Amino acid sequence: MVVGAAVAALVYDPLALAAGPKTVTLILVAVTALGLGLASRGPIRAPSRSVWLWLLACAWSALTLAWGNPAALAGLAGWLGAAGLMLQVGQLDVPARVEVARLAAAWIGSVSALAALVQRLVGAQGIAVHGGQGNPNWLGLVLAVALPLTVDAALAAAGARRRLLLGGCVVQLGGLLLSGSRVGWIALALVALVAAVGRRRRRWGVALVATAGLAATLWIAGRGEKPLVEAWAGRVQIWTATARAASVSQPFGVGLGDFGEAYLAQQGRVLSVLTPGQAARRFINATTAHGDWLQVGLEQGLVGLLLLGLCLTRGAERAFRDQAWPGGGLALISLMLVAVGDDPLQQPAVLVLLALLLPAVDATDHELSRRWIIRGGHLLAMVLLALLLLPAASRWIGSHQLSVSRDQVLHRRLATLQRAAAVDPWSGEVALERGLALSELSRPRAALAELERSRRLLANVGTDVAEGNVLIALGRGEQAVEAYRRALARHPGSFRAHANLAEALRQLGRLKQAGHHLQLARSLLPGHPKLGELERRLQRSRLQRAVGGPRD
Repeated sequence: MVVGAAVAALVYDPLALAAGPKTVTLILVAVTALGLGLASRGPIRAPSRSVWLWLLACAWSALTLAWGNPAALAGLAGWLGAAGLMLQVGQLDVPARVEVARLAAAWIGSVSALAALVQRLVGAQGIAVHGGQGNPNWLGLVLAVALPLTVDAALAAAGARRRLLLGGCVVQLGGLLLSGSRVGWIALALVALVAAVGRRRRRWGVALVATAGLAATLWIAGRGEKPLVEAWAGRVQIWTATARAASVSQPFGVGLGDFGEAYLAQQGRVLSVLTPGQAARRFINATTAHGDWLQVGLEQGLVGLLLLGLCLTRGAERAFRDQAWPGGGLALISLMLVAVGDDPLQQPAVLVLLALLLPAVDATDHELSRRWIIRGGHLLAMVLLALLLLPAASRWIGSHQLSVSRDQVLHRRLATLQRAAAVDPWSGEVALERGLALSELSRPRAALAELERSRRLLANVGTDVAEGNVLIALGRGEQAVEAYRRALARHPGSFRAHANLAEALRQLGRLKQAGHHLQLARSLLPGHPKLGELERRLQRSRLQRAVGGPRD
């Protein structure tokens, strides 16, 4: 179990989305574990209430796909893979569950952090220092959950094993420093305070932990890629737009995978009252809410938020009740804290840790007489997870092919994108890249079909602009105007949308409107070479109008 969990959290494909191979491996590990459990003759135990709540949260999340984005099924596979792993971990004895969670966290955290340290030593910088998690910030989220469990494992061990685990803690701290995760440091500082208070070292313990945590947080805050004030302002803007969008989508939410649509629409309404220059500076193309609680509330509504909140809070409460396993409770608290400011529940490595944690902190150890009920449930879970392997593997292979295509010449790129689209027909990114490639090859009809498909699967302002460009090439000016206005409704400060809309309006003879949008484009990028040609075309159209053409 430890080996399987560690492999699922650490496997990495440099040419694919980091979540792709991890999600596929997590599902394979869960299916294998369930299959081995069904083949064994060991005791049968019912899931605990925390695990039941996670299963209900997964079921509700899957239900919201009915009014959400079907492309989100590949992301949901990670949650369901964690659910399958939870079911089988719950069949172990309670001490074994705790030991599995501790050892898996030590391996996952230490290997990820060590990989990041090696990357830094060989000259990698910035986003390239990710420890196999795909992004330094995601590395920080994994370590924020793994480190409390590794410390707990070290405190419970003795002799050489303790020294080895303490070394792992040091390595993980080094990896956390390299990650630059402000959210991770803040969460761990608060968790350390909780631990110090719990041990009743209220005077010196709390003061020491508070000072160390504050110093580390301030140091990390000062060395991040963005200044602290700028980063904080960006997060607040994303959170505010997400909260406003969530407030009008209750109680069931906008549906899984539709965060992008709802967020861009809400942000566009806020930016529409600003000048284009102000809107351009404030526009943020957020792909997540940078806060799992807010994103779940927006996509899955109050129902999904309540189920997730009850699941995690019950697990933490059970961990501290009668001091069952405080170390596990601290790790869950850290997870809940980082979920306030980032998206740990979208990272498969964190889901692996959660899958091991929940059955251990909220443990049921009584055997059931009606074994067939649980065995039937495990068999059903195994079949469902096996079916989910297809969309999960498709997303992995499709993203791999998409990365390969970016280094190829145009015709070969199109062939690679064709294969990627055949493997993963639900990828909006692949459809967008294919539409752009077809447009470059002067195949506007085929390009339009791909761009329209991408727009249904992926919320992206650039797709609307590209669609407008193709519609102009097809001579469908009115539809091109609609596409550009759709882009401006989401991003009022888009130079490309204003400039291309000016050309579409000129071709339709709406010269006054064309001049207005050309002026707005010039206010955004005064020296852009495209503006001179647009201005000359507009002047020629005005002269033709003046010598006898139809009025505007």
